[in-house]
Amino acid sequence: MQAIDFTTHTNLIHAGIRQYVHRMIICIDNEVLEYIPAIIERFIKMTGEPKDLYDLLPLINQAINKYKQQIVGFVQSILLQLINAML
Repeated sequence: MQAIDFTTHTNLIHAGIRQYVHRMIICIDNEVLEYIPAIIERFIKMTGEPKDLYDLLPLINQAINKYKQQIVGFVQSILLQLINAML
């Protein structure tokens, strides 16, 4: 998660982290669930461009589809932050 804060080669690092988290969700199953909210929140705080948020949406969608019941509270709390970041 600390790699999200790097300021050099941000696009490349963020793309790699998103891809890694996608694969963790598929392969590791519920053990990665505790890290997903923190990773998504950190991405939203570190995004500087609309494209970054656009690239984050598939990860959020995958997390919602995989962990429907467990992640509802988090999605409700993050939705306002996500909308504000998009606007």
